[in-house]
Amino acid sequence: MLNETEPTASIDLTIHYLRPHTAGPAVCTARVVRPGKRIFTVSAEVANSEGKLIATALSTYTKV
Repeated sequence: MLNETEPTASIDLTIHYLRPHTAGPAVCTARVVRPGKRIFTVSAEVANSEGKLIATALSTYTKV
């Protein structure tokens, strides 16, 4: 969606923390929900090493 050096600014960011994470690795999976010419929306999920969901996020960015 973007060049490596293309700047962006966040318009909105909502994070839901579902459980604490105290040790071990965490894996974040993100996907573009809506790509636009200037504005795009991304969702993300973070899971612990047991595969339990730790947090979810929805963010909207604009190309600067």
